[in-house]
Amino acid sequence: MLPTTVSCRARTFLRLARASPRPPAALENSSAPNNAARVAVPALITSRQRGTILPVAAHASHSAILWLHPDQLELAKAVAREAHLDVIGVGSPARGQAGGLANAFDCKVIEDLRAELATQIAAGELRTADLLWLLSPGDLAIDPAGQDAKALIAAHTAGIRILSSEPLPATALDLGAGLWSSDQTSAGLASAVRFFPLARYSETFRAAAEVLESLGPVRTAWVEFWSGPRECSLGAALFAAMDLLHAVMGEPGAIDASYVGVAARTGGPVQPGETLRELHGDLTANLRFSDGRAAALVLSDQAGGWSRSVTLIGQGGRVRLFDEGFEWIGADGQTIDEHRTPARAPAQAQAAGSDLFSGRPKATRAVSTIAAGLVRLADVSIPGAPPAELLPVLAMAQAALLSARTGQAESPATVRRMAGAG
Repeated sequence: MLPTTVSCRARTFLRLARASPRPPAALENSSAPNNAARVAVPALITSRQRGTILPVAAHASHSAILWLHPDQLELAKAVAREAHLDVIGVGSPARGQAGGLANAFDCKVIEDLRAELATQIAAGELRTADLLWLLSPGDLAIDPAGQDAKALIAAHTAGIRILSSEPLPATALDLGAGLWSSDQTSAGLASAVRFFPLARYSETFRAAAEVLESLGPVRTAWVEFWSGPRECSLGAALFAAMDLLHAVMGEPGAIDASYVGVAARTGGPVQPGETLRELHGDLTANLRFSDGRAAALVLSDQAGGWSRSVTLIGQGGRVRLFDEGFEWIGADGQTIDEHRTPARAPAQAQAAGSDLFSGRPKATRAVSTIAAGLVRLADVSIPGAPPAELLPVLAMAQAALLSARTGQAESPATVRRMAGAG
């Protein structure tokens, strides 16, 4: 029997189930200062035995509607093949581009996404779409009346899985600004529109679960997320990085960030906007916690290709997690444990439920990563993972953008107050 995935909340620590079939033990509060979180590790979907990742089950095909920008076409086609998607409709936030994109998939042209979702909902059990994948939301869900957001939530309620490669909503302020239905809680909203892939649900993090437990409370963290602009935007990378750090360490007291925009190459500083939507370029940030812990991150969607690594330092030494596996170096400098994910064919990688970190060549790493994250959220036979905690993660991300604009350290608590959440 597969263990059940349980909540990965900040300031908590998961005591994992061992090799027995019993379910994982409950989350345990840490006694570290300021409720410093021990590493929040999701229950294993795969079993690690001497570095071997055992497949759980092959996944079935899912019918999907895609909403994407034209420059994401090749990525979308590759992911659809890898994830066994049956693409039944395609639309685009770019005016006049839906027809050409739909022709590339030989499927229905969708000009009005809200109308299509209404049609699917009205069809009831006869609906043809299992999921909606938003590669590029564009201006979706920012209408003042909140009609787009209500349509997405209604589709989710009707059984259509809404998956997004970009964070929705894209600001903490949107949570309290009436753009999303007022009766929808933050947790419910995150469940309705699922952002993916998240680093903390990666194959590497799952394989390293017992190692991370032994590491103890994390006092210092370093995060590097690189990609090309078509694979993952800077806004998506910032959201995923803050989600990971929030799960591992909690909310920092201050964030000091710097941003380099794409246009800065031609001269002159470029400041980021106030939202994660359409954010591109490079960003560095230092996070300070009131009890003396610290974290740093460097992100870019202009780095030429997919590469992600995370280093965590605790009482038990240093654990570095990267695309091909992980290594644990003890406080005495000796290697305690290490793991490398063997290269696998696409179908094998998906059957094993691989996610953010993949042992495949760099040229296809982004495709296998995104496809695996999609499969994990779309396949009801795979135990579901809890969604990101929207308000604190968005507050951290926006504090970084605010710091980059002001040139001073900013607090996520300030953003929370601006959002009316205290």
